[in-house]
Amino acid sequence: MGIKTRQGFGFKYNSIQRIINNDAYKGTLVSNKTIGQYMPRPKEEWGIVHNAHEPIVDEATWKTANKIVN
Repeated sequence: MGIKTRQGFGFKYNSIQRIINNDAYKGTLVSNKTIGQYMPRPKEEWGIVHNAHEPIVDEATWKTANKIVN
């Protein structure tokens, strides 16, 4: 499609995967995923706010995209 990053480079697979996996696109905010910078927390301890803002894509589209890249 010719879309470039802010730095003018093409998107790489890992960048696209990070964007597609981002819950914010479906209107959900997730926080408290790690202890410090790298140590992951259990999902039960995450702060999750559903419908925090207007979603960019609907839930079905988000799930379909995640099935493709994962």
